Amino acid sequence: MKTKALLLAIFISIAGVTSAQAHSSLVNSLPKSNAILKKLPNQVLLNFNESLLKIGTRAINKISILGPKGEYGVGVTTVSGRQISRIVRTSNDKGNYLINWRAVSEDGHVVNGHINFKVI
Repeated sequence: MKTKALLLAIFISIAGVTSAQAHSSLVNSLPKSNAILKKLPNQVLLNFNESLLKIGTRAINKISILGPKGEYGVGVTTVSGRQISRIVRTSNDKGNYLINWRAVSEDGHVVNGHINFKVI
């Protein structure tokens, strides 16, 4: 009986560790990583494999869009289920751009990353 209880406890602790290590991950983006575009997109869209956390009006999920002349993001990052987005200011600036993002899944895990693209 003690052996079964011990094995059950070990199994539960291993299963708990496995699920606790699961984090949201980026599934796709617009623009795509390393895209070469003819014009700056109107907005950045990032889709994740899990729903993202919203806490009132706190900005816990973030997107910044950096380009040749600084920040190109307008307003705040918007969250809708598994997607975050941000409007991009209108510009004809050519060059390299960097999207930095931070997302918090509903279980509280924070993930972040970046996406490079170019406007020619």
